[in-house]
Amino acid sequence: MDKFTFTNTQIIGFFIPGFAFLMILFFGYTNWDLAICLNFLSKYNSITTGFIILVSSIFLGLVIDAIRNGIIETVLDEILKKYYFNILQDESKKDPNKYRKNEGMIYWDFFNEAPKNKITKLYSKYYIYYIFDVNSITALFLSYSISVVCFGSFSFIQAFFITGILLVLLFDSWSLRKDVYFHTNVKLNEKVSS
Repeated sequence: MDKFTFTNTQIIGFFIPGFAFLMILFFGYTNWDLAICLNFLSKYNSITTGFIILVSSIFLGLVIDAIRNGIIETVLDEILKKYYFNILQDESKKDPNKYRKNEGMIYWDFFNEAPKNKITKLYSKYYIYYIFDVNSITALFLSYSISVVCFGSFSFIQAFFITGILLVLLFDSWSLRKDVYFHTNVKLNEKVSS
């Protein structure tokens, strides 16, 4: 049997957002009381607890990624297509044969059609971090919302801190989405400068 290893995409894109989701729910459940959290962790400090947290984080991360992939990307593609957000408009006017007519949408078939080295380069420079940003936004928003609604754990400082993180991730994900859009819409016979 081959040895199982985690890829960067799985760790960065799935595990970390899933772990963040789990921890915010945990802290929300304890009403953000650090003493209760530390007491719980010292009481249930075992390999079994670690394994449960690991498996739960991966599972929640995959569910969050399914939300991103099935809902968020579809909605973004449709909104950007509808309002003709073509960030390559000026470039495509200079050389209309270089870019696809894929107005505002990431060309998802790129991941099936492009040579492996181009896909690897796109993943390592942009796509892993885009997945991380969008999955983290989803995890933070959902877990904090659930924490506030179900456990009543709300404070202005927590809301301010989480809103700040969400805004940073939102702006970064938007910038990375434009990069992914650019690189997936260049026709495959063209060279992309980094």
